[in-house]
Amino acid sequence: MSKIVVMGPNDVAAMRKAHRDAEAAYFQAKVGALEFAIDTMAESGEEFTANELAYMTGLTSNEVAAQM
Repeated sequence: MSKIVVMGPNDVAAMRKAHRDAEAAYFQAKVGALEFAIDTMAESGEEFTANELAYMTGLTSNEVAAQM
């Protein structure tokens, strides 16, 4: 026998807040990773490909390209 769980309005509001908080934390993590990559490029004087930047930051090459 399966059980159905119904969420109330407070549960939905809490999930929505958790989702917003997670998105904000992810954005800050991306910013930090990109700042690291930019600092590394500036210090080394080297240029890196999108794939190298993706590897350095943990982001996809598409995310790197969109932010640059």
